[in-house]
Amino acid sequence: MNTTLLSMLGFLCWTLLLLVLMETIGSKLVLTGEVPANGFNPENFGCGAPR
Repeated sequence: MNTTLLSMLGFLCWTLLLLVLMETIGSKLVLTGEVPANGFNPENFGCGAPR
């Protein structure tokens, strides 16, 4: 397997892992009632980070 293919496969796996992790965390927050289903802000405003 050449280096380029191996690095692209690694990048793809890392991206999919992060996607699954984000979806799992979001689902856990909604199912446990910590955040309403429509309570996620796409701009992350109000998360405590300075503007």
